[in-house]
Amino acid sequence: MRRKLLKRAFLAAAVPLVFLSFIFLVGGCPAPGGGDKDLDDPGQDQPVLAVTPSALDFDISTNVLSIEVKNIGNGTLEWWVCDVESCGFADCDPCCETGLLPGQTITVLVSVDRPSLPKPPIGSIKIESNGGECVLMLSVAVDTSILLKGMVKEVGSGTPIAGADVTAEWQEGTPPAIVTRTCQSDDNGGYSVSVESSTLTISAEMTGYQSYTTEEGTKFTVDPPDPDDPKPHIVYDIEMTRH
Repeated sequence: MRRKLLKRAFLAAAVPLVFLSFIFLVGGCPAPGGGDKDLDDPGQDQPVLAVTPSALDFDISTNVLSIEVKNIGNGTLEWWVCDVESCGFADCDPCCETGLLPGQTITVLVSVDRPSLPKPPIGSIKIESNGGECVLMLSVAVDTSILLKGMVKEVGSGTPIAGADVTAEWQEGTPPAIVTRTCQSDDNGGYSVSVESSTLTISAEMTGYQSYTTEEGTKFTVDPPDPDDPKPHIVYDIEMTRH
């Protein structure tokens, strides 16, 4: 069972949240038994924590990735995930382990809850142990696209026009560059295309009809997601005139 990142019961006090350069970190979580460890020269009974990879990048379609926690020292390793309140969008399973023997490795699943993502969607979780610590950086790719959709139809009669080429253009970046997306209306005259801006120039071409275009850089209203449209969307109908 996945468990929310929790502090171990032996933590002496809650650790305040620190925000630095858009990376979320936490202060120290004391290891059981206390004392500093010489990780460069582990003794006979000294465990050493190793975590790979040191960062996780979740793409748009990925919600679960894994890390490997390994004991590369000589003693028995006890490790746990510190509670990172600013990183409340992440879970670890398991979130702690006792009795990891020298050379042993355990796979930890790290999952993200996209509805809880902060802005920007980055953070970290801190893994403490009686053999060192590790800060695991997290970043999550977010779909920021808007669905542009509507009907292509004749002026006056409203007859659907199938096969019309619809183009949406906008500017992005510094210096600004024009980005173009195209699609074709279906048999019922409907069209849809993903865009990254609500300030658009929309045009349409169809044999037997006059070319259609909006005013350059028109600002359109974006409707929020709903049960029928899970993404933010712009609804815009295109009316074309026959030659």
